[in-house]
Amino acid sequence: MTPSQGTHFFQNLSSCGVGYFTVNPESGQGELDWDWLQGLPTVARTEFVRHVRLDQPVVVKLSAREGEGVILKR
Repeated sequence: MTPSQGTHFFQNLSSCGVGYFTVNPESGQGELDWDWLQGLPTVARTEFVRHVRLDQPVVVKLSAREGEGVILKR
């Protein structure tokens, strides 16, 4: 499912210059390393959110012009 680009949430992100990723692997648009994410230590958890902490920062590169980005894990 493609997220609605007309919501106030996405408008606020865009107008504030905040980059975000939309990942739709079923339509060939990106992928997630679920094993890596699930292996990270949990700091806190709620019904819908799991807060994790990394030992080292990741590198995030995002091109608004190209509409592409990558997160490089160490």
